[in-house]
Amino acid sequence: MPDTRYIGVILALCASVAISASYVTIKIGLKVGLEDAIERHGFKRDGHEYLRNWNWWTGMLMHAVGELFNFTAHTFAPAVLVTPLGELNVLTGTVLGTYFLKKRLNVVDFLAFCIFTAVYCLFMIYKVCPHYGNAKPLYYLSMGAETGAVSIMALKAFGIAIKLTIAGTNQFLHISNYMFGIFAAGSIIVQMKCFNKALTVYPQSM
Repeated sequence: MPDTRYIGVILALCASVAISASYVTIKIGLKVGLEDAIERHGFKRDGHEYLRNWNWWTGMLMHAVGELFNFTAHTFAPAVLVTPLGELNVLTGTVLGTYFLKKRLNVVDFLAFCIFTAVYCLFMIYKVCPHYGNAKPLYYLSMGAETGAVSIMALKAFGIAIKLTIAGTNQFLHISNYMFGIFAAGSIIVQMKCFNKALTVYPQSM
């Protein structure tokens, strides 16, 4: 019988994806509803036209399913694993929002996620892993997942800065782009150390 904590982690990941995707889908439904209100009434009224839009209903259904996954995940895995994985919806929401809503990466949200990741990793390194790290690889892998989310967001922003700079608009006059580069490098180093530690302690088949 498989370790139930693996089931909890999978459910938590599915919950993060479903919830973040639901926010984007609901936003699309609200936007279309507003456009319908303008078309029908000629002004931006505070109505409920979004209730006629299938995107809004789909988003609400996805959110409900995501919350159900998240609730179920807590029955299979401890909160110390499930709760941090829930923060991955910041990553998936950012990626989906960039492509479907044409949103730009919010520096404040990115910094908040980085602070949360740093606190979580420090807690795991000094409080959890010394006592339980040799028993289960999930603790190291969860840190790798959290820092991996930071590295993806930071690399995306840093890559865009390089692309615009090559195109002729120097983006490295802004300190935020140096910050993205530092966060990307630091998170990748932590991620590799976590995975190397997991592979050192446990067999590859796990």
